[in-house]
Amino acid sequence: MQSINFPARDSITSKLGKSKGVEKSRIWVEGLRCIESGFSVGVPFSEHWEDNKLTFTLDPHGNRNVSGKGTPRIHPVLDTTGRKVRETFSHTHVEVKFFQGVITFEGVTK
Repeated sequence: MQSINFPARDSITSKLGKSKGVEKSRIWVEGLRCIESGFSVGVPFSEHWEDNKLTFTLDPHGNRNVSGKGTPRIHPVLDTTGRKVRETFSHTHVEVKFFQGVITFEGVTK
C-alpha cells in the first residue's frame, strides 16, 4: 500500500475493544471525524491489512459500506471485529488518524 504523504486532519488513541468476550478483537470509530474524512453512512470503502496497521480507503468498488446508527441513520459507524484484528495488532491501543478519504489504525503501546 502506498504511504500517505500529507498530515492527518485529526488523530486519537483508542483502546482495542472486546467482541463476543474476546479481548483486543474490535476496532470501532464513529461520528464527526468520520464524516469530515468523507466516511458518511452508506459510502463504500475498502480495507487493507498490514503488520500492526489497518487502512480504510473510500472506494466506489469497495466491499464494505459505512454503517450508521440513529433515527434516521445519519451517525456513521466503522466497526471491525474478529480474529484478523487480534492477529494484526499485538498492542492494546491503536492510533487512529483521519485523512480526507482515508482512516488508518496503527498499534501503539499506552
